[in-house]
This record gives sequence, structure tokens and C-alpha cells, in this order.
Amino acid sequence: MWYNYIKYGKDNKWNKHGKYNKHVGMIYHGMGSVYKSQGKYDQALEYYEKALEIRKKTIGEVHSDTAISLWGIANCYENTGKKEKALEMFEKALVIYNITPGKEHPDTIRLQKIVDARK
Repeated sequence: MWYNYIKYGKDNKWNKHGKYNKHVGMIYHGMGSVYKSQGKYDQALEYYEKALEIRKKTIGEVHSDTAISLWGIANCYENTGKKEKALEMFEKALVIYNITPGKEHPDTIRLQKIVDARK
């Protein structure tokens, strides 16, 4: 299924809007999530980083989707024993989450607890 999604993205979304558009960023993030769920953290990290690059260029640094990609990257680092890099990414995501969706949002509160537990 994901192969077809990537193929669709390349054949349609890239041709229509170019390589850097929010739809392609979403596809890469989805691929990262699939690989992460399979325990393939190096592959997941590759896709999350591509998603992050595209999201920064298309929707900006301060957007919840950008923060979600940072969170995915943090999880990959943590699962491969790179605790300091993981904390750095969790903290970057938290800065964004505090702005949007805001400090009272359940995801922001959850992420704050993750950061606090790792300090």
C-alpha cells in the first residue's frame, strides 16, 4: 500500500507541485511512521528527516506538522540509544507545540512530560 502511495506522490504530487509541497511531506512522514512501527529506525529516520526538510520549506518552522516530524525523529534517536539527540529533538518539538497548538493542548502536555522525564 505505501509503495503505491509513494508512487502516487511521485507521479502526481511531484509533477503537479514539485518536490517540495506539503503533500509530499505528508507522504514521507507516513513512510517514517510505517518504518518506525516495524522497528526499522534508520529507515524511519531517513523519511522523517525528508518530511521535516519539506515541511520547513512549505509550511514553516512553527507549525504543528513540523513539530510532529521532530517528534518522530526524536523517537527514532531514542530507540537507537541516542538519548541526547532524542532530547534535543523532543525539546525543539516542544517549543513549537507551546506556540501551536498551545500549552494547554493534550499533546503539548504529553510532550512536556516526555521532556521532563528525560532530563
